[in-house]
Amino acid sequence: LEECLDLVLTCPNEGCENKIKRREMGSHHQKCPKEVIKCPYHNIGCETEMKREKMDEHMEINTKAHLQNAVEKIREQRKCPIVIKFSEFSKHKICKDGWYSSGFYTSAGGYKIRLRLD
Repeated sequence: LEECLDLVLTCPNEGCENKIKRREMGSHHQKCPKEVIKCPYHNIGCETEMKREKMDEHMEINTKAHLQNAVEKIREQRKCPIVIKFSEFSKHKICKDGWYSSGFYTSAGGYKIRLRLD
């Protein structure tokens, strides 16, 4: 029974009485209104976790706080100087095709960039 993908189960989320086949449980969790989820702004400091069905209300009520958190994160990132140390510059400069660094991210969830020397 543990491996039967057609076995009908009750959603384990408190308050959800939906009966779902095991094979469809993963997609149900992605949209279940009773699933506890993190605020989409958790990466900038909002620690709220609540049922999906309540998240729209949270987003509307906390728009100002989310914006203030975002502004603060931007200010923090501006304070961090970017230092790139490159040894033997002249050796790489001579190469006619230029030099490219490996790709790297500006921050967690930030832009992916790479450097080029001509």
